[in-house]
Amino acid sequence: MYNDKSDLRKKLKKYVSLYGTVKMIDFLMKYVGIDSQLKNLENATHKDVRVFHFNDVVAVPFETLDNDDLALGNILLVVDCKHHIGAYKNPVRMQKNAKNRILNNKKIIKKGGGIL
Repeated sequence: MYNDKSDLRKKLKKYVSLYGTVKMIDFLMKYVGIDSQLKNLENATHKDVRVFHFNDVVAVPFETLDNDDLALGNILLVVDCKHHIGAYKNPVRMQKNAKNRILNNKKIIKKGGGIL
């Protein structure tokens, strides 16, 4: 689909300018349901998200991004504290029952020792 990494970077830059990004702290609090009082989320990275295996948080490869999913909010572009951008399926759209998602993710944080 893409000839090289520079094509992919150009496409990603276009998506960021069109659809913007969500800060990691906002993604974790508003979409994943992690309470800011539980952790210092300001320093969270994409690696932290992978390590914790949060329910309904699914990373999406940049090569598979398309305008429709981004425009509809099905995919979110998330920027972490190191200014790296990652694409994730919108957890709110993946699970209708947000209350269960929030409770499950809080259990994961407590079970994992609460380190982010």
